[in-house]
Amino acid sequence: MRMHADASASACGCLALSNKMALADQETDPAKPKVEITKIKLAPQQPPIKWSRIPQSISPSLSERSNNALVSPISYLDLSDESDCSPTTNFDDDGSDSSCSSTMGLAQRNLLNVLGNETKTFREIMLVTCAVFQGYGILVLFQNKLAQEIGIIGDNDPRSGQFHFAVSFLYIGNLLFRVLHNLVFSWIRPRFRVYLSMICMMSSMFIISILIFVFHFHQMFLIYLSYILGGIAVGTFEANLISSITLLGSNTKVWAITGLPLGFASVSVLGFLLTSVGVPVIAIYIEVWISLACGAAVFFWRIPAFEIKNNATTFGVFLNNMKAFRLWMPSISVYSLALMLDMCVLSLFSGLMLYIFNDSEVPLFGVNGSVTLRHDLYFAMFNLCATFGDSLSRKLAYDFRPRHPFLYLLLSPIGAVLCISKIAILGWLGVFLIFFANGFIYALTTRHIDSAVRHEFNLVALSIWLFIGDIGSVAGSNIIGIIEHFACDDVHSQHVCLL
Repeated sequence: MRMHADASASACGCLALSNKMALADQETDPAKPKVEITKIKLAPQQPPIKWSRIPQSISPSLSERSNNALVSPISYLDLSDESDCSPTTNFDDDGSDSSCSSTMGLAQRNLLNVLGNETKTFREIMLVTCAVFQGYGILVLFQNKLAQEIGIIGDNDPRSGQFHFAVSFLYIGNLLFRVLHNLVFSWIRPRFRVYLSMICMMSSMFIISILIFVFHFHQMFLIYLSYILGGIAVGTFEANLISSITLLGSNTKVWAITGLPLGFASVSVLGFLLTSVGVPVIAIYIEVWISLACGAAVFFWRIPAFEIKNNATTFGVFLNNMKAFRLWMPSISVYSLALMLDMCVLSLFSGLMLYIFNDSEVPLFGVNGSVTLRHDLYFAMFNLCATFGDSLSRKLAYDFRPRHPFLYLLLSPIGAVLCISKIAILGWLGVFLIFFANGFIYALTTRHIDSAVRHEFNLVALSIWLFIGDIGSVAGSNIIGIIEHFACDDVHSQHVCLL
């Protein structure tokens, strides 16, 4: 490539010299015929692209192409010459967002310049996201089984209040580390924060499975420690993982974000089915630990490491990105508000239904209906509907033309009405709509940030967006009691809203 550039420069120099000589001859001898001057329009010089090394084991074709092209020890892509993006979100007539059209796909086009026209989808990224959200799911859903293991039975136990406060550190850590990972882990790059978050989740699984279930250390501080580690893991993982794979294209990102609800569902459905047939609880915790170890190996060996310069890679860069909030915050403000409202409804009705249908049998066609279904089987179907809606919509969000996120948010109140109707069979459709809206808004936003926000602000935009969304999640979980009182007021049934 260097030789090609030198040759071009040499050719241009010779041509310029010949033009000057022709002009000089024409001035000294006017009788000579006029010489036509040749003009060459040079293409604008492109800034050098700095590429990271790709492990040979990732993909032979990908590795060979890059090793024969522009390889350097620089571990990031320099996109600092991108043109400014409009700080507003515009929806064109065709549904696409045009606020950053001049830079849309710049990094991906640079990848293709080096790697050729071949594009690769890294579907195995789903194993990474699925593993972390298996851990999140077991920390949320197996709290009762953990309480029983340490000897807490019922809310009348004097340690019950302390236990519930300890497990709340999962949500506290998750909320705080949506942003704090940029401070606490500022000494490592986003990709390595992904590894660190997986180590935190593995440590949480180790404490619970080995120290508590095997060696029977039932001290309450271990509950605090395991759940704060889980909160740190989830809060750090999402934004850094999504930002780390941004340059690998939208197809890879679809597989990544689809793994989030599937990982949670593997515990909410399969985990409960396994324990219901006698599989020990400790086996589920150990399985999650193994999945996390395998996911970390997949991320190391199979997912290429392309990172973007100035993408909140240090605390100083993060502060500079925050100071430049006018360049990115207006582009995500509508999406952040949509996610906050959506997460409020989602967290509210995920928990509320367990308080409405709190008997061993669930009447399917009204509070006093005669057709019933076993409680665990009903909620297994309930969780399947939620998972199907969430995972399906994340794929469709990348296939359909982008629309305003509030268009999909309208599905949430419709689903809420169906759930609160206390007609159990409608609850399946209701939770499907709620989670369908959640998945669509989530994927629509990740797609929008990739196209409408400058790449150097990618991580900070994702962090703030997820932080605002979690505010809605915390609010929703804290009003369950109020909505339960409203929903169960004057309900007289032997299966529904039992005290």
